[in-house]
Amino acid sequence: MQITSNTIFQLNSNSNKIIQHLINHYKKVILVIDDKNNTQFDNIYDFRGVNIHSTLIKDRQLITRHRFFFLVRRGLLSGVEYDCIIFRLQKLDSIEISTFKIFYYNNIKSRDLCAVFAFLGEINEMDSIYLHSKRFFLPSDDKPAISPDVKIVVCKPTRDDSLWTYLRLKNALTYNTDEVLESVSYQLAFEKMVEYLKNNKHLVQKASNYKQTDVSEKEYERLNVIHRKFLLLKELLENNKGKKIYVACKRSVILNYVDFFNEHETDVDLLIYYDVIDVNVKADKYLFIADDNACFANIVKICKSIKRDDRAYRLFRYVNESEEKISTKKGAYVEKSVAHVFLARLLCNLKHLFEQHFLFIANLEYTDVHYSSNKGFVCHLKLPYVSCDPVFTESHISQVEKSKRAALQDAAFKAIKGLMACGCLDENLSLIKEYFIINKVYKSWLESTYKIENNYLDRFDTEYQKNISSINTYPLEYFFSILIQNENNEQPVFITHVYTLIFKLMQHVVNSCDSTYVKNVFKQKYMVTLKKANFPKIKSRAIPKCFLNLNLNHLYAFNSDTGIICGKTFQETIELESASFEYLGEIDTDDQQMSLIALYNVLFFGIHYKKIGYNSTYNYFVVPLKNKKLFLNGFAGNLYENQEYTGYLLFNPFNKNFYVFKDWSDQSINDNVIRIDNGSNVDDHLLKEENDSNGELISYLKYFEQKYGTHLKYTADSDKRLMFNGYIYSHRGKGSASTSLLSSEIMRVTPCIKDIFEKYVTFTYDFIYFEVLALVDEARVGLNLPISLKLLSNCFISKNDKYPDYERLEFLGDCILKYLVTKFFMLCFEYDTGSIVDSKCRIIENSNLTLIGKKLELESYFSNLVFQPPSLNDNICKQLQQYFNFKNTAFNSQTAVCNQISSEKTYADIVEAIIGACYVENDLSVTERMIFQLGIIDISKYSDNIVGVFDETDGGKSTRKKQKISTDKFLRDIFELDGDVSMEVLVRKKTFDFFYYLDNCNNGTFFRCNRFLVNLAEHHNVMSEENIAEVEGILDYKFRNKGFIEKAMIHPSTRDNMFGTRSYFEKLELIGDSVLDVFVTKSIFNQYSCPFALHEARKNLVNNQIYGNVLYTSKLFNYIETCFDKDELRNSYLVNNYKKLYGDIFEAINGAILLDLDFRTDLYEKVWESRIKEWLWTCYKVRKSIE
Repeated sequence: MQITSNTIFQLNSNSNKIIQHLINHYKKVILVIDDKNNTQFDNIYDFRGVNIHSTLIKDRQLITRHRFFFLVRRGLLSGVEYDCIIFRLQKLDSIEISTFKIFYYNNIKSRDLCAVFAFLGEINEMDSIYLHSKRFFLPSDDKPAISPDVKIVVCKPTRDDSLWTYLRLKNALTYNTDEVLESVSYQLAFEKMVEYLKNNKHLVQKASNYKQTDVSEKEYERLNVIHRKFLLLKELLENNKGKKIYVACKRSVILNYVDFFNEHETDVDLLIYYDVIDVNVKADKYLFIADDNACFANIVKICKSIKRDDRAYRLFRYVNESEEKISTKKGAYVEKSVAHVFLARLLCNLKHLFEQHFLFIANLEYTDVHYSSNKGFVCHLKLPYVSCDPVFTESHISQVEKSKRAALQDAAFKAIKGLMACGCLDENLSLIKEYFIINKVYKSWLESTYKIENNYLDRFDTEYQKNISSINTYPLEYFFSILIQNENNEQPVFITHVYTLIFKLMQHVVNSCDSTYVKNVFKQKYMVTLKKANFPKIKSRAIPKCFLNLNLNHLYAFNSDTGIICGKTFQETIELESASFEYLGEIDTDDQQMSLIALYNVLFFGIHYKKIGYNSTYNYFVVPLKNKKLFLNGFAGNLYENQEYTGYLLFNPFNKNFYVFKDWSDQSINDNVIRIDNGSNVDDHLLKEENDSNGELISYLKYFEQKYGTHLKYTADSDKRLMFNGYIYSHRGKGSASTSLLSSEIMRVTPCIKDIFEKYVTFTYDFIYFEVLALVDEARVGLNLPISLKLLSNCFISKNDKYPDYERLEFLGDCILKYLVTKFFMLCFEYDTGSIVDSKCRIIENSNLTLIGKKLELESYFSNLVFQPPSLNDNICKQLQQYFNFKNTAFNSQTAVCNQISSEKTYADIVEAIIGACYVENDLSVTERMIFQLGIIDISKYSDNIVGVFDETDGGKSTRKKQKISTDKFLRDIFELDGDVSMEVLVRKKTFDFFYYLDNCNNGTFFRCNRFLVNLAEHHNVMSEENIAEVEGILDYKFRNKGFIEKAMIHPSTRDNMFGTRSYFEKLELIGDSVLDVFVTKSIFNQYSCPFALHEARKNLVNNQIYGNVLYTSKLFNYIETCFDKDELRNSYLVNNYKKLYGDIFEAINGAILLDLDFRTDLYEKVWESRIKEWLWTCYKVRKSIE
């Protein structure tokens, strides 16, 4: 068999022989195989056993698909350098396809392309295009015929100012567009609209504000693409006049507007697919007019039915297809679509680099979270903390993308760009070893993992750079080879003191286990786990005004002995489960007191954050309290003269260290018991044992005086209080050093107790709650919310297990809002049920509530629950920081100030939680008023269509008056105006506002004006009054309007249009469903503290099975009418399985009761308590026992 280059073969038993023949035939060859393939080949370097992190390359090599991907992307493999590439894979994935394009096409210069051979288990139609190869067919195979020209033109949205004008004018006029015309081209609908305006000049007032209306970007893109397709079709028909053309189109109206008729239906010159539909037409050329929403699977299906090939065109598109990429001079090439894969491989290499330098990290990987919005998804990606550079400490945030994968790719792409910018990748996108090893973070990990002293780490950088070249491999591999092969226990080549200490630890491991497993045992013993990157749900930090105020004169108590001085905020006592806050009033402090306060704060924060610091914008002071008053102290002097202060933190002014007292020493300060090397500086590390014959013998007194360069006043031999045992205070809050013998005369007593760390930790937790309360107090005042501060604070804490009330209140608020919105549309409009449901959904959906939340600027009141110390930036504090050697006391969290809540849905959740909180503390009427005040229901949008309630009032009359209307040139041309015009417009003396609605929604005013409700209340005698009376007896409620219960008990399935419409029953069911949700939720709200349990409890009570059971057990089923007979419901009861319509009837019955009570929920509650609640709970218990 003669083999030609660039051929795709079906993978079979003979494939390996052909591959071996190709390997022997070409000089420079690369073979790519599946990762788990163990097939052996001769005369080629096999790199399957080589570490994936190695960059070793040969002229003749066998590599895995993952290694191929990584080496090509880094510019280390190129088709220019090889004569032949061979793929032996089960199938080609998108990763291999894009990688091959880089390998094959991107580095072409002045030589022929290398030969390509592929042996694939699954061969797809496009593989020959991707690999620039032809399919090998056996003589018995059916070969494809030559195909005509096939092209696809994808129409994408472009800039079109005329379309923006059309959509804005359409929204301003609430114009009912001819949808048929819009589906052809918006310009046709625009022309019709302009004609309509010319004939209706009174609309100039509405039209004048068209530029201020909002336009849906999605709608703009849809109409833009439709218009472009239409124009392209016209152009194609114009340019191909005289040819036989057939247009595949679903709607003939489109062809009418391009003045075209399909005369030819066989053997045409050009077949244009305006819509992707099957047509039995043959053509020489095929052209698809598609858009991003087109089903390309159907296009491929049609192309296959043509049974011909369009290789040249598809190859052209494949090779020239471009996307955003990173490329370097050395040939590295990473597209955005594979950035996340490449980034994961980089971190895998980094993990290997660290392991070879004795740092074993279990989870060295990036962290990503996705936030959804009404426009798509945003990804926040964070790299592991391996350096202090911003690229490793800050989030990489993607653009808004249509899918989570696209958002991740964009964020990863930005992260790789950041890695290149900070200098940790070279031109081949390989890790620069020195960047990560000569690094503070790496050394801090070595210190904590192997307990290495700082003096060794200080010399590490110099030693490493000087000596690392003395070995030809990584330190870990080198040391293990020495340990396993060396029988004489010879020391390895010196690299650094740090690695020498680690080598000794490795020797202990080797001596204690089998040499086969020694590496794994050592790695497991010293394995570390990175703390997962914390992505707060809310990235904004709203700062309370009390912390921005420079007049710090208001005192608040956090507990009995700690308080805070800040600006003015809430003035009440708040008792929480784990903290309490009390306003103690306004205070006046003098200069001396402020100095003592500054001292206490510098110590309080400085000893815990002296190693980390950024500037802070928070202005406040933490203060000690006693009996709810300031309790300020300064330095008390030295410990010897103030021996009663052993419980306080001690400060050494010479070495700037803080110490903790343990106990008094029983030794004399004049005892000569210390030996010190001659000529050495006096230091604790140089202390010798008494039996050491080298060095000078000196007393403790002389030692302290020489060490600190001072003269001690107290020297009596018998005084045992001149020295004490103590240890250095750690910023972690506990002693981390061994006990030392210290001079009590040198130590200064600070105003901080030695257990100050416990106070500090408690304060940080209390501060978070205090900040929440301060922000919520601003929200309560700014939004005029009738909710207590304590309960309202639960609405502004992100949902998690620690704060379950947030989600519970949101759960309650959701059903309250649904009910009140349904009530509003039921009373004020005569819409059909579908329109009411649509209008309700538009108000309660998250996207609308998110807009409401943004208008209310909820981010201004939302804390991200991260502690923030004070700025301490006045002169006194700065001087004290310098004295104590604190580089910068203030600490700022990594969460940056931002003007928006990260998660769009969080806005909606807060709004719902506020509604729920208002209902908990007030009644439904107060909650309803608050909903209108917050603008959740914007009556101005619906005022023109509200039922005529003003016909009964004097203020409802309308008059006409002259009003000047501004117009732009576009409108003046339409209405044939010379300039701005004054017109008579209809003006109501009294407008319909929510105050009027709230005053009249429960007194029957809207019932009398709403014709639909009037008809709904009318009794048609379809259900006899005797049956109604018996139903009233069961419900323990007497109806004023018998028509409500009549239409609830007779299901529309009984007879067609019994009452002329199905809407009667549907609306009763709709309002009944919402009121049942409210009262069931209210009844169980306080029984469950867990949000999940609350959801489950309501789901168990609010369902068609329970409702159907209630209908049967209450005997109401005897009076209902459905398309089924009564036996069907009895059978449902026996099998405990009910049809949905029985649940609908029970909801409609509750809706009938509520409407008959004029939406008076206080009166409905009596019926609920007397009958309905008991029925539901009893049926639930019975059903649960059966299950």
